[in-house]
Amino acid sequence: MALRDSEERLRAIMESTVEGIITIDGEGTIEMCNPAAEALFGYAPGELIGRNVETLAPEPHRSRHRGYIERYLRTGEARIVGVGAREMEGQHKSGSVLPIDLSVSEMLQGGSRKFVGVVRDLTARKRAEEELENTRQRYFHREKIAAIGQLAAGIIHEVGNPVAAIHGAVESMRMSLIDDVKPGPDRAVSGEVRELLDTLAQQVSRLTDITREVSEVATPRVSEWQWLDLNEIVRGAVRLLRYDPRLDGIALDLDLDSQLPAVFGSPDQLTQVIFNLLVNAEDACEGLGKGKGVIRVETRPGEAGVRMYVCDNGFGMDDPALARAFEAYFTTKDSGDGLGLGLSLCRSIVAEHGGTCSIASSPAKGTTVTVDLPLNVPVDLRAGAQ
Repeated sequence: MALRDSEERLRAIMESTVEGIITIDGEGTIEMCNPAAEALFGYAPGELIGRNVETLAPEPHRSRHRGYIERYLRTGEARIVGVGAREMEGQHKSGSVLPIDLSVSEMLQGGSRKFVGVVRDLTARKRAEEELENTRQRYFHREKIAAIGQLAAGIIHEVGNPVAAIHGAVESMRMSLIDDVKPGPDRAVSGEVRELLDTLAQQVSRLTDITREVSEVATPRVSEWQWLDLNEIVRGAVRLLRYDPRLDGIALDLDLDSQLPAVFGSPDQLTQVIFNLLVNAEDACEGLGKGKGVIRVETRPGEAGVRMYVCDNGFGMDDPALARAFEAYFTTKDSGDGLGLGLSLCRSIVAEHGGTCSIASSPAKGTTVTVDLPLNVPVDLRAGAQ
């Protein structure tokens, strides 16, 4: 009677505990498992009884565990995967892999050695750790961008002074040449010099434009949230990108709806989103050959806001890469060509604006990133802008 009561109490404890408990014999056969373990691995009540525990382990843990069982049967030496406590991977009935914490202890029952495993699901903890790391990296990335912006602003300021001096000197030389030109054999030489000065003046003006536009982007400032024209943000990002030599030979088309309603947001952050998407599209078109790459940006009024498409006809992504496209540190580029934070950062910024960011892609056909921004400004965004 006492034994029966003890067994019933033990069974009640096992069935009510939130941690998975599995008992196996010396050959790895599952003799008992509680409801928490069955639910964790996706099996119906009693479905695991009689199966080998390696069913719950993906490779390489499965083969390793099989070797431990064979060694135990041959030598009597117990060396089961997870003896003590360790983090590893388990395999769900569906075939998916999940992170688990496994603690295994040994016991003797009726002269036979048994093993009891306590399994904890680490999915939520791992997800929280990943989100924390992503947040930390986004913070450091933004701090790095801010530091680079400060450095760039200083450099642009130092470059701007000599550029202005050169521009003034060239204009002075042009005007002097016009005043001094006289009829005779020197007139042809003066004409050639004037053409050279005109070319030099054009290039200095171009350099002035570059320094001004880069300075506008690089100058650190508090980015106040405001109602803004997304089309102008797109044009500003495109003006900055046109100085990238990789864009040479890639067609960049803009189809911007003139009736686009204003959106509420940070101009600096949205510029970064568009610039990142354009750079990704540019990278995707590299290698297609000069004149074959096409990048297209479209803006349209959406059902509840504004929609923007950034499309390219580059190499595209297969389904596994597409599924991970928004993961931090995931990149299809060669090692050293980027941290893989671009799309992850874009989605984070768009989410902060109350919007969504999605992606569609096919190998050898190209990629389209869709950004939706709301017209109804969330209350917390309004409060943050005040």
